Amino acid sequence: MSKEVYSLIAREKFTCLGSECSRDCCHGWDFVEVDDKTISKWTALSEQGDTSLLADFIELQADETPIMRMSDEKACLALDSDKLCSIQRRFGHEFISDTCRNFPRLDYNNKFRNYSTASLSCPDIVEQALFSNDDIMFMLNDNGSDEEVFGNNDDVLFALDTLLSDILDLTDYSLGQSLFFVSDLFSDIIKNMSFDGVTENDIRGVRVHVADYLSDIKKAVKQGKIKTNPVTSGSYWKTVFGYCQTRGVKAKFLENRGSPLRHAVEHCDDSFPGFGKVYAVIKRYKKKANKQIKHQYNDLLRKYVRLVFINKGFPLAPKSQLSFVLVECMVNISVLQLLMWIEVNKNDQLSDDFLKECIVEVDRKFVQSNVLVKTLEQDGHMQQVDKYCNAFLDIF
Repeated sequence: MSKEVYSLIAREKFTCLGSECSRDCCHGWDFVEVDDKTISKWTALSEQGDTSLLADFIELQADETPIMRMSDEKACLALDSDKLCSIQRRFGHEFISDTCRNFPRLDYNNKFRNYSTASLSCPDIVEQALFSNDDIMFMLNDNGSDEEVFGNNDDVLFALDTLLSDILDLTDYSLGQSLFFVSDLFSDIIKNMSFDGVTENDIRGVRVHVADYLSDIKKAVKQGKIKTNPVTSGSYWKTVFGYCQTRGVKAKFLENRGSPLRHAVEHCDDSFPGFGKVYAVIKRYKKKANKQIKHQYNDLLRKYVRLVFINKGFPLAPKSQLSFVLVECMVNISVLQLLMWIEVNKNDQLSDDFLKECIVEVDRKFVQSNVLVKTLEQDGHMQQVDKYCNAFLDIF
């Protein structure tokens, strides 16, 4: 089988908005790495003043990796008063780092596919990829690689990728039910894969019955046989809310201290009854918001979920990283859901402008952080993602 090459259509349409951008790409990052080639260009400048100026924009991480210096507000110090890069303006486009020059474009390869995709940290990509009327997000290029696809466990990963697409393609089921199925099924598969107990034929066997499995889940949810556990789900949503705070999500997306959710979270004593109280508030928020969310944004959110999985490389990541990447995807999706619930409960409605800004905020705050998994692992009620699977029934 030849390697497939996929391109995000929104990336082909992308236009940098420059100073007109609502969320310029020089704000909101933990760090911006500067590649060695760019450092060499800067140090080779003949004017001492130019070299000193550029050196002032750089600091070193603990491992000596050079990064751009940021203000206390996490704005790059090279950003000028016109919201443009002063380095690019003075020295030209070739003098900015690879990270800055390539953003928001993302390129990654695995043994089966090459992806030319783009970051949801960019407002124009969010607009083009999610808010357009296009049903197709990715285009399969005709000029695929001739490199052959092979490898035992690698074939399983390729089968899992197709299985994930099959699950998300079935729109007769709520996105929450689909994500419950994904997290429950894949967490089991990942555990068995660690003992080499899953084959490509096993995955194909699941694919044949995907619609039946989802139908059974839908029926079981309706009959109350599958439902969220208030304690476990309350623990999960408390962790997600706390993670938003520690990652510096803008206050405008959260709530004031007097809100029911913040009160429940801050007064939760990490006991079972405490987590149950958190979930009681979440349940009210969900009931108020979900009908509107599904009515307005069901198709958009399906696109969002698919692009989150693709951009994080799930499930084509190496076997050893699958569990980590699955948790990362599910929590990113959960954070957006939580912020949407909060917005509806604060303002009684959602708007396109809010959702666009919220998607960018979530991607910027969580794209660089490995703290996510550590934060969840510190929660005494979660050692593996499957313990929180039922919480994903709440989503969308």
